[in-house]
Amino acid sequence: MKAIGYKQAGALDRADSLVDIELDKPAPTGRDILVKVEAVSANPVD
Repeated sequence: MKAIGYKQAGALDRADSLVDIELDKPAPTGRDILVKVEAVSANPVD
């Protein structure tokens, strides 16, 4: 699955602070549930 994350803590104004990464699809276990996110938005003012 596609994700955006960081590999090293640091300032957010660095060019490589947040990177696109590919992760394995998580598998729910025990009492977990898996939720599919259809859309995400962010306020450009924030």
